[in-house]
Parts: sequence; structure tokens; C-alpha cells
Amino acid sequence: MCSIALRYQERTMNEQDALDRAVLGLFVAPRGVRRPSSFLTSIYCGLRQQWSDQIPTACVTPRMDLLINPTWFLSLSEPMRETLLAHEIWHIAFMHLDPLRKGDRDHARWNQACDYAINIMLLDHGFHFDRWPAGHPREGEYIGCLDERFRDMTAEEIYDILEQEGAKIELPFGEDFEVDIEITAADRSKIVATVSKAATLSKMNSREAGTIPGDIELQISKLLNPKLPWDSILRRWLTEKSAYGVSWRRPNRRFRDVFLPSRAGQEGLAHLRWYLDVSGSVSDDQLQVYNSEIAAARALHSPQHMTVSTFNTKITKTWEFAEDEPIEALKIVGRGGTDLQEVIDDIRKHRPSAAVIISDLKVGYYPRNPGVPILWICVDNPRATVPYGQIVHLDSRL
Repeated sequence: MCSIALRYQERTMNEQDALDRAVLGLFVAPRGVRRPSSFLTSIYCGLRQQWSDQIPTACVTPRMDLLINPTWFLSLSEPMRETLLAHEIWHIAFMHLDPLRKGDRDHARWNQACDYAINIMLLDHGFHFDRWPAGHPREGEYIGCLDERFRDMTAEEIYDILEQEGAKIELPFGEDFEVDIEITAADRSKIVATVSKAATLSKMNSREAGTIPGDIELQISKLLNPKLPWDSILRRWLTEKSAYGVSWRRPNRRFRDVFLPSRAGQEGLAHLRWYLDVSGSVSDDQLQVYNSEIAAARALHSPQHMTVSTFNTKITKTWEFAEDEPIEALKIVGRGGTDLQEVIDDIRKHRPSAAVIISDLKVGYYPRNPGVPILWICVDNPRATVPYGQIVHLDSRL
């Protein structure tokens, strides 16, 4: 019994020693080679590494688990072990595991495309790849998905090429990440926070300048500000406000700064106000879309009173529509800068049932919350956030 335990302890120590050496290799780049070492090691420290005989090689999961088969790991050359760790870390960094990025693509083909995108980059960063041994049909070639054609290409671009070519799906190290298990908002937030922190640390290191692909920040931005069907969200939001019939009546004098909502029976949207930014960022085509959405909202939700205002640094024009009054195309003109103060003051003054503000939100500050439900439709500014209300991002190029 003791001899079995001793042999297991020796095997475990050898595995851990090999892993420690590989991790150390992530910290130190070969002389003359620029690689994002602090980026990689920062993400690695956020992973939960586990040895597992249940998988043939290695893989990462949306829970940020790094699973490695110990026998297979020890079969790799020492420099190849470093490459393996870096490879799995990049799957996390690129959010390859997120179903939002994979979409409805075939899993094995997606895994192959992701491997191609990572491996050519690793080769450029000076990482080692073992080669197929003598006697193998691909003798002398690199082991793994490596193709010079795919340098500086995204996994999506590579996937499309592989699909068009009908290329055979080959994964020499097996499927090394899992995307078909449920990923929670907490899982996604943890990955984004880990990768964002690592990217910040790398930017602070002048020796790593330019070593992190721009695709990383793009994926972080997409997850923080996903592109959503803004028109559908607008209509759902208005439907909710209409169904609940929320009324924001004037407060009791003793609670001057507190606005308490109450049910308004069946009145629905008694008063809906729209505010359209005409500060120069809105195209004529977008204005036509706004006209259509305003007309559709009127038809679907029948607010008793609807107001449409345009603004730049101040409110420039206002239209008032009663319940049965027809809406013709609004002739919107303007341009200039953007300031929200007069808009928020107007909302506070009139106390509508709900307000919709369409703007690029390139503003210096946000006035105090007026205490009215607000939907912000943000145009072509995916990094914008708001201190109150609900925001949905609109990409006018789509």
C-alpha cells in the first residue's frame, strides 16, 4: 500500500514540477522576442488548473477551469508544454468559448479555426511547436493547426475559408475547449474582468506594446456592449410601460426630491416624450428610421399625448401630438454639439409616463436623474454607459 502511494506521489510531483517549469516559461520570453508575458501570466493566475484522466489531452471551460491529462502532458517536450499553456490561455482571452461568439457554427470546425488563429500567433511570439516524427505521413511538419495563410486573421474569417474549401477537420490535440455547456452571466463577467485586467497590465509594460491583437479589445467591447435589435427592445420597453401603466405623479412637498411610482389603472402611456439628438452624428437615413419608429410606437401603444423634441446643446424644436392626431414625417434639422441639461430639465418639468432619448451620448456629464423611466438609444458609441435608465446600442452601419 505504501509503495503504491509513494509511486503516486512521485508521479504527482513530476507532473507538478513539469507544470511549474512551463508556467515559469510564460514569464520569460526568449531574448529578442516580444510576447505579452504579463498578459498571459495574469490570465493563467485566474484559471483553476486540475489534473484529469477523464480527458485525452487538455481543455479549458467557461468556468475558467484548465484541465490537463497528466500522462499526455508529460509526453510533450518541455518547450511544447509552455506552448500548450499559452494556447489554452488564448482561448480564454479571445472568448472562443462563449456561445455569443461561436454562434451556430459547427463546434469541431470552430475549434479548428480558433486553433489556427492562435497557433500562427504563438509561432510569431517565439513559442515552440514539436514536429511529427520520422515515419509519420507528415514527417517534419509542425504538430498542430498551423498555416501561414491565416496570420493576422480572426477565427471567424478562418472558419469561413475552411468551410468554403471543405477542409478536413483535424485536431491533433483533440477538442480543447467546451462551448456547449451553459455559460452564466457571472461566468461571462469573470472572463471579461480577467482579460480586461490582463490587458491593462500588459499596456503598462512598454516591452509588450503591440503584442495583444486588437481582436481582444473588440471581443471585450462586444461582451460589455452586445449589439441588440434596438427597435425590438424599444417596442418591448414601451409595451412594458404601457401594460403596467406607471404614473410618476408630483411628490408630496415633504418629499420634494423623491418620486414614487404608482399604478395608473388602465391609462397606459398617458404621455410619451421623444428626444432626438441632431448634433451632427445623426444621418438623414437614421432620421428616416426614427420617423418610422415614432409612427410605429404611436400606432402600437396609442399614448394619449406624445411629444417629439430635437436637441443639440439645447432643445431646438418640439412637436405635440394628441391621441388621434395624425403624424406626418418630421422635418428635422440641426447639427452642433450635444448637451443633455435642457432635455433632462424638460423631462423633470413635464413628468411624462416615459421618455426615449436617441443620441450618440458624447457628452461631458449627465444631469441628475429626473425620476422618470428613460430608454437611451445610443448611436455608434458602443463604450457609452448611462447612470440611470436603460441603454441599448445602435450600430448605424448594420
